[in-house]
Amino acid sequence: MTFSKFCHDILRGKGSCFYAVQKDPERFHGMLMQAATRSTAFDPQCEGTRAHYIYELLAMTPNKPIYLEGALIAFGEASPLRRSKPLPVTRTDGPQFPHNPAPCDHDFHFLAELLSLFAKDGSDEAHNALLTAYTELLGYLSLKKARPECFFPERDDFEQLSILLCEEKLLDPLLAIAHIGKLFENPLYTDFDFDIFHDTVGMPLLNELKKQGENADLSRYLHIYLPETKSETEPITTRRRERKTPEEPDDPHILMEIVDKGATPDVTEEALMKLASISHPDLRPWALSRIDDDPLHYLPILIRNYREEDSFEVWYALKQIPVDRENENNWHGVHLDLLHMKERGLQPPEKALLFIVRTTFCSCCRLEAIKQLHSARALTRDVLLDALHDSNEDTRDFVHSLLNPQ
Repeated sequence: MTFSKFCHDILRGKGSCFYAVQKDPERFHGMLMQAATRSTAFDPQCEGTRAHYIYELLAMTPNKPIYLEGALIAFGEASPLRRSKPLPVTRTDGPQFPHNPAPCDHDFHFLAELLSLFAKDGSDEAHNALLTAYTELLGYLSLKKARPECFFPERDDFEQLSILLCEEKLLDPLLAIAHIGKLFENPLYTDFDFDIFHDTVGMPLLNELKKQGENADLSRYLHIYLPETKSETEPITTRRRERKTPEEPDDPHILMEIVDKGATPDVTEEALMKLASISHPDLRPWALSRIDDDPLHYLPILIRNYREEDSFEVWYALKQIPVDRENENNWHGVHLDLLHMKERGLQPPEKALLFIVRTTFCSCCRLEAIKQLHSARALTRDVLLDALHDSNEDTRDFVHSLLNPQ
């Protein structure tokens, strides 16, 4: 594997990197050091931090202690207490990541999870670094006098770190419950400041202890127990709004005329976006006649009005849209349009699905494309082998279920 392909594939979270490192554990040292010191995930809120994926690669090399040292330094720099200015970008000898992803707030979560894996493998340094960050953030929040007007990264990072340490058995959950309960003595905090911790760690543990009749052990924690009304609120995982399908205009010709007459760029862009949500017999030939000149805007319209004979045009237009980390809003939306065809009873072109699998930076889209390829009996051997070591744990589980059916 070339350095360029490794750079792109590790940012995509592809299993090909596993086989490359397995074949030559030291060849990609510089790029692995970069991957060990900041998040490479495309969308951590949907696909997770990818820490397990990166750790698997690091653990296959003889340089694991060096990567731990780099991760420890980066973790200290990524703390919300020290990131009021942009985080320094790790520089290493050799090739750099293309479009070097800038350090971001997600680095703290990624590095915490990565260090937790080092700690579970016996690293006292990693364990101590996590507990130190936990203590520092707890101390900061205890002394906080006023709420930020908008974001509250110190609170959010502390909550996520608390959950991680408890779930990985690196911190006594009852101790974390006591610490968070103590924070509620500060009127700054409300019931919802740590509701994710409450739902995932606090309530399940306390309910389990109650079932076991360990009330005596709970007595010293009861003063920090969140209000009983909190348990009656809707779980945080179900608070998202359901996606609603917008009502389609009856006649798209007014919007088509706006585009044809050459309105201002903003007006034209808005008209094209609205047309991409409309199904109408006149839109298909209209989009086909323009798609070669502007695949980004006319491919979504063709997808909405797709017929099976359009498979080549869709695949060819899809290939013309650059897939990179700098213009993710362009290609990602088109990929989602293709994957959502299933919801309308349509089968996306197999070549288009394979293109998404091989090029997307979004591991969630890759998983959906793999599932649709499987449904179409078009899952190739190379895709299957690659998916065995994908950055997305759900992808690995899905492929394992295919190879080892119950």
